[in-house]
Amino acid sequence: MSMYAGHTTVKDRTISETEKSLTPPMVPSFSVEQVHRLLSLIDSPKPSNENLSGNSDWLLDSGVTCHMIGDLKKLTELHDIHPIVIKMPNRQNSFANKQGVVRLNSSITLLNVLFVPGLTCNLISITKLI
Repeated sequence: MSMYAGHTTVKDRTISETEKSLTPPMVPSFSVEQVHRLLSLIDSPKPSNENLSGNSDWLLDSGVTCHMIGDLKKLTELHDIHPIVIKMPNRQNSFANKQGVVRLNSSITLLNVLFVPGLTCNLISITKLI
């Protein structure tokens, strides 16, 4: 990376001061490109609980301690685990009893993703990313 006259060059690409102000904060161990890819998973805000009804692929969640998914078919390297109690948004309990890997794209893979029956959205744990 090099800087000149208010611009930064990253991998043969020049970033203006305006673009830099739009650049997300760095997350330890993630490149700027990986942070942008994660942020691209976030839809613009939806009214009510639309994001919790299965209409969004993945949600970044600062309140969950593990990545979670409700679709068993999206997990690879699946294996059984000791049941873990999961409090659902409707205040009901579910139990995660399987865990696996989810590949979001060619450079982002989530490990130790819990399968939670009844979960209608997929959650990326921000605490697991940092």
